[in-house]
Amino acid sequence: MTDAVAPRLRSYVRAVLVLLAACMAMLAGQVAEAHANGASYLRVVSGDQNAGISATWDIAAADLQLPLELDANGDGVFTAAEISARRAVIVLFATSRLDLRRGGDRCRLTIGELTTRQRQSQLYLSLQLNGACPRSGPVDVTTAMFFGSRGYSTLLDVQTPNGRFPAVLSMGGASWIEPATPSMLDTLLRFLREGVWHVLVGYDHIAFLLLLLLPSVLRGTEVGWTAAESSREVIRDLLKVVTAFTIAHSITLGLAFTGVVQIPVQPIEVAIAGSIVVAGLLNLFPAASGWRLRLAFGFGFVHGFGFANALREIAADGSRLAPMLAGFNLGVELAQLMIVAVTLPVLWLLSRRARYSRRFMPALSMATAFTGAIWLVGRL
Repeated sequence: MTDAVAPRLRSYVRAVLVLLAACMAMLAGQVAEAHANGASYLRVVSGDQNAGISATWDIAAADLQLPLELDANGDGVFTAAEISARRAVIVLFATSRLDLRRGGDRCRLTIGELTTRQRQSQLYLSLQLNGACPRSGPVDVTTAMFFGSRGYSTLLDVQTPNGRFPAVLSMGGASWIEPATPSMLDTLLRFLREGVWHVLVGYDHIAFLLLLLLPSVLRGTEVGWTAAESSREVIRDLLKVVTAFTIAHSITLGLAFTGVVQIPVQPIEVAIAGSIVVAGLLNLFPAASGWRLRLAFGFGFVHGFGFANALREIAADGSRLAPMLAGFNLGVELAQLMIVAVTLPVLWLLSRRARYSRRFMPALSMATAFTGAIWLVGRL
């Protein structure tokens, strides 16, 4: 290694180590959150200029508890009386975070009923809104309802005279404007971006992926870990693990997304947290390294349900189902490959030193497993 290359290589290693530390800091900062990837559901129907616009916004009562303290007596049950007592605050909180426009002009909203409904075993408050819009034209929706979480989304279903448009709004893209004509490509690209965003801000998804990566540059034996001899061997082995996870993830994403299999949210969230605990503990036993492939495949099924249940809600009639599913899945896999491409070279270099297998890898695995255990307790 030349004198000119060595400093650059050390800078690269330091940069990625800082990135790994930042990821762990993000995980640690989220340990108190039982569910960082919630969603609200916003359905907008726009007629012609005379017909105006209407919207129905479903927001989980549990998400509103922290900012608005709906559960007055703290018994964990949201009663009709408690919701009614906080109606004005709920309405103000929601409408101040929603901007509906048509033809570039803001629509004047009037408040309708505030009712409750069950979605995926959770209580949601359903707010009815009606809007008078000065002009006709493309619908424009912007929201700031994310509760300070980058993993929170507003699942959008817009119906206009031009067609029906599903979309996802998040901190990474909080606005949507109606395209001139319905486009499969536009839907695919929007959900591809959402798939990438979902992984990059999905702390539990990143944690599980990192736990699969950490031992990939080692070989487990009965007596302990040894550094892998060939980078080609490492890449081949890792491709098997990532492919197994991707296949399982894609299967269940499709099954849940199309409604063939439906599982409530809480058991899925509990299982995802459990997968992180299992993966972290498995890294402490070199002789069990052969289980990584089966672990990736088995828990890939669980992770596939993570966001599909929510997406299915805005494609109940099959509208844009194929590009939504394809785009989101491609985005998830693209984000995973990005993480692997950045992390693997650094792990390979670190694994050339004995302290990686003796200290760094076990310590990081235990810390991540501990974080997963806290998530597990919080989600039960």
